[in-house]
Amino acid sequence: RAARALAPFEEVGPLAEQLLAVWPNRARGVQARTFAEEGVRLILTEDEALPALEGLRCRADAVALDGFAPARNADLWSPAVLGAIAARTAPGAPLATFTVASAVRKGLAEAGFTAEKRPGHGRKRDRLEAIRHASPQPLADPLGLDQALTGRNPGRVAIIGAGLAGASVASAFLARGVVPHVFESASAPATKASGNRLGLAMPRLDGADGPMARALVEAWMAADHVYSRLGDTILRPVRVDLRSKTDTNGHKFSQLLADPPIEGLEPLDPADPEAGLVLPGYVVRPEALVRHMLRRAEVQTGAGIDRLEQGKGGWRLVGEAGTCLFEADTVILAGGAELIARFGLDWLPMTGRFGQVESFSQAD
Repeated sequence: RAARALAPFEEVGPLAEQLLAVWPNRARGVQARTFAEEGVRLILTEDEALPALEGLRCRADAVALDGFAPARNADLWSPAVLGAIAARTAPGAPLATFTVASAVRKGLAEAGFTAEKRPGHGRKRDRLEAIRHASPQPLADPLGLDQALTGRNPGRVAIIGAGLAGASVASAFLARGVVPHVFESASAPATKASGNRLGLAMPRLDGADGPMARALVEAWMAADHVYSRLGDTILRPVRVDLRSKTDTNGHKFSQLLADPPIEGLEPLDPADPEAGLVLPGYVVRPEALVRHMLRRAEVQTGAGIDRLEQGKGGWRLVGEAGTCLFEADTVILAGGAELIARFGLDWLPMTGRFGQVESFSQAD
């Protein structure tokens, strides 16, 4: 359907092909697509309008509203929705919509826009143009994320830890055109907790629709987007059987199948939805995956970081011999719970957890 809609616009054919190649899943949540060569990062949210806006942190430079007419879908043009849009729109930013209903003009005015009716296009006789004329109130930021990240150039980036976590962060920076410096105390990447011979990547789903359930779905969609484009030397797709062990699990499975949060979810037994689920997944070779994600990063192995020192120019990464190994503007800790105690971060509400891994070799 998207390909058919884009086909008439030959002038954007190559860009349309790029978009179609990474078309998002049909699943509720946030999905991001990065086009490094164009310098564009597309963030898509599929959800009810108000919760989607409430989870969005931005100051939009332009807004286009393309909902059904207010008479058919009044909730999309409610004062709460228009107010949430205004709070996330920069002063002076334009807003456009084909809806010219008086209730919409009034709602935009109350939200801080100056709206005027203009001639429309095609079958639309009129359209509405508006300008955000007032400075929005700052959004609540209890974790200090805006101050730390929003609109800030990361500068020189240091990542401590070259396992799956550190490599994933490095890959995300590389996709944005930033080459990070990765420091690993071991002799090679992926030799500690990420050094397992094989791993299973699969979605973890919750029958309830809460923040944690959303985060798990969005994490799987992001992983699936990356994994589906890697070769079989790194991983291979599999189908995972998840069987019900309790009545509670069976009820949860029925909930998930009634409104599947991801693509590829199927009942283990079509005659009994509570018997279990069949989930999409990947068998992963962690060491190969880490090496692939770090292939364009600056990686220094055998480089244990003893402490961090903050100065005027940023952070100094001091090695075990007391020498400065690197000066960074941004530091990411991806070395597990041991770094919390080493760098005096015991105030963080985090605890380590132990797991168990067993491997067997087939006898000749």
